[in-house]
Amino acid sequence: DGILTAFEASGLNLIGTELVTLSACETGVGEVKNGEGVYGLRRAFQHAGARTIVMSLWKVPDKETCDLMSGFYRNWLSGQTKQEALRQSTLKVLNTCRSKYGTAHPLLWGGFVMVGDPN
Repeated sequence: DGILTAFEASGLNLIGTELVTLSACETGVGEVKNGEGVYGLRRAFQHAGARTIVMSLWKVPDKETCDLMSGFYRNWLSGQTKQEALRQSTLKVLNTCRSKYGTAHPLLWGGFVMVGDPN
């Protein structure tokens, strides 16, 4: 049906997978279940074996998401740790927003987080 559920993702075999990027809106938001904590895609991908997950906490505009992800992968593939690659890419988008819009509102650049192995 084209929709990946947390249940389906948790059944994948991702042992040895270095990075899963969930760049769609609000992919880091989960559902609170009494006695289980927050269950969502992040937890499912970790359960499946992914070492690191990058995800969004809110709706980030497409242009800024594209710029951030392009920079993140460029930085990481050039040898930076995943953590530093995301940080540098985020700072670049923040500075671009300041120049372009005259504001540095976090809604434009601050929605992506990383969990897992930062290296």
